[in-house]
Amino acid sequence: MDIVKIIQWFQPKAKKQWRIQEEYLHSFHYMYAWNLYHQGQDEDACKELCQELKMNPQNGAAHLMMADLHYRHADYGNALKSANSALANLEPTKNAKWLSKAYYRRGLIYRSLSEPDKLREDILKSLTYDPESDDALFELGNYYFNMKQYDSSDIYFGKMTEIKPYNPIGYLGLGCNLQARNEHLAAIGQFDKAIKVDNCCSSAYAFKAESLYALGKKTDAFDAIITSLIYDKNEPTAQDRKSVV
Repeated sequence: MDIVKIIQWFQPKAKKQWRIQEEYLHSFHYMYAWNLYHQGQDEDACKELCQELKMNPQNGAAHLMMADLHYRHADYGNALKSANSALANLEPTKNAKWLSKAYYRRGLIYRSLSEPDKLREDILKSLTYDPESDDALFELGNYYFNMKQYDSSDIYFGKMTEIKPYNPIGYLGLGCNLQARNEHLAAIGQFDKAIKVDNCCSSAYAFKAESLYALGKKTDAFDAIITSLIYDKNEPTAQDRKSVV
């Protein structure tokens, strides 16, 4: 018997399953689809993934990429089906990196389907596999913000600032929680921290303007709004960002 087969025979089942999935990552149609996907050629990427899944229907990564393509085009029903297929094939591998990605992706789909409880459940699962995923931490902080549970939201945005202190998003989240409590002076402190790490962060200036205006500092608020508009070219509008934060 081949020595490789002997070694594989004694490997844990999860490791065997991951080896199979790992091989799929190097298949021609998947790799070609991956390149097209990252070039924004979604239609061609989808065609390649269809070919890949005909040949390798258990390719969890291909199902996950397909879920993201459907999600990009607001086809949430098919996105959910693809995400479920991805998890069905990735779960047996126990691979933390890919399972964190898959649960996070499905969580976003549930958010778009207006199913916040399922969103929360999947994002928590994502964090069990990768406790330092800033994307998942942000999403959970955002969930609790929308539920008006600001203390819980603070935990996750605070964790973001610990993991990535040079990313302004965690500070923005903490600041928005303080704004929601009408603690505008403290909120400005958080927005200033966001500006310190990224002085081109349009949203930080916009949120700061809101708190300055609430404190009656209209001239300073106007100046902050102007600065926000200057840096707003390559960033979502303040209102768009607040709908996320």
